[in-house]
Amino acid sequence: MDVLNYFATQEWKFTNDRLHALIGKLTFKDREKFYCDIRDVDWNVYFETYIRGIRVYLIKDPIDTLPQARVKWQRYEVFNNFWKTSFIVHFSNPIYVFITNWKFSFNFLSPFLSSILSYLIFQISFSLLKKIEANQHIF
Repeated sequence: MDVLNYFATQEWKFTNDRLHALIGKLTFKDREKFYCDIRDVDWNVYFETYIRGIRVYLIKDPIDTLPQARVKWQRYEVFNNFWKTSFIVHFSNPIYVFITNWKFSFNFLSPFLSSILSYLIFQISFSLLKKIEANQHIF
């Protein structure tokens, strides 16, 4: 990972003014031959290829280990969602109790806070159910 350290810790600024000037000077025939329109790039395919290239050529991790890495990533994602939910519930409950027990004008917030908690728990549960329905291995 020392190879990436220099590039990850620097601030880079890129401009494409010269490219626009060059494209402006090209004839119609040359524009067809030397296609430079970035708006037509399929970014999903580009980044899949990019990540695969970093994995194989820079990190020297063989492509054969990709299925094991996907399983490990899915486990991490489930674990991460569990801890986020428990963190939210753990720290929201005292706030909820404080607001509901406070006898001032903040009682209108208690239904709002409970609905936010319900929504967050629902979203995490729904994402787990989608994975199960897609026959993905979670563990």
